[in-house]
Amino acid sequence: YNQETHPDFLWLPTQAYGGNPNIDMAKIRELLALSRQTDEPEPTDDVELRTFTDEPSAGIAIPDNDEVGVSRTLTVEDDIEIASLKVSVEITHTYVGDLKVVLAKGDVRVPLHERTGAGADDLIKTFTVTDFNGASTKGDWELIVSDHAARDEGKLVKWSLLVGTGVSIEAPAARSFS
Repeated sequence: YNQETHPDFLWLPTQAYGGNPNIDMAKIRELLALSRQTDEPEPTDDVELRTFTDEPSAGIAIPDNDEVGVSRTLTVEDDIEIASLKVSVEITHTYVGDLKVVLAKGDVRVPLHERTGAGADDLIKTFTVTDFNGASTKGDWELIVSDHAARDEGKLVKWSLLVGTGVSIEAPAARSFS
């Protein structure tokens, strides 16, 4: 495994009894140490973070069981080269597994959330998007939220673009274990 394809959990015995000769405890301890590291890279001093937010006053209702859904446009006047981009969404909904969320700018459409999460309530999450790195922030950004099943309803409360400028924020390199 490596840092990109590791399991989301690690079972670690409290003592090594030597019962399994195929387990290398040094590698297990290294995996444990890596699992405690944050996934969010730290910005360098050369990076400026800018936030652009669309927050409709009463939220926008997401039509139930409607593949077209609802869209909100955020117009950014600043012409900034994107080194890193995160999209933060706050969507209230009673079954997030019904939802698809897409970010669009020009001809580029990036799926952020595709009907995952089953019956969990509310989608309050920040997504990392690399498709626009090197592009300009200037222009119309669109967030499209659609509900693909009946009965559960919700609202788009707000969404934001979090733009890193300057030196790109890079995640730590993947490490392989053999």
